Amino acid sequence: MAEQRATGSADEDAALLAAAKVMVAVSVRATAAVADAVSPAQLRTLTLLDEHGETNLGDLADLLGIVPSATSRLCAKLVDAGLVLRRTSPASRREVLLRISAAGRRLLAKVNAVRLQRLRAVMAELPSSRRSTVARALRSFADASGQLDEDTSRDRDSSGHDASTRGDKMRHDG
Repeated sequence: MAEQRATGSADEDAALLAAAKVMVAVSVRATAAVADAVSPAQLRTLTLLDEHGETNLGDLADLLGIVPSATSRLCAKLVDAGLVLRRTSPASRREVLLRISAAGRRLLAKVNAVRLQRLRAVMAELPSSRRSTVARALRSFADASGQLDEDTSRDRDSSGHDASTRGDKMRHDG
């Protein structure tokens, strides 16, 4: 069903690719503004912690789409840099809880300021009569992306692998 929704006209595809190129360029420039402090993967981790609040290591690994051991190493560097706070869960001493620190939020604010500066410059190139329409379309697009993320997460098994390909992998391995 998701594949049916994902098909579009050539004009839609061209518009999507053009918009994606702009967004990637804006993100690359914003990430470069903090490249001396964090890697793109660390920036994504900070963004997820900011969006989701305090979360355990396993859930964060699922959000990142990587294994918990890699998430642990990634977060250890962020903890050492003072960008993430780590604590033991009061419910289970074996569970680690992570949340973004004030310093992490300041770093994200710096990145978002660069993003907004560039995006506002693009919007300023549009006729003023079209800006609110574009802003509404972008909001709708972002909202649809959140729904797609929810659909995708339901298609994953407990280890974070695509459930639709799990059987094929098992057949090839066995």
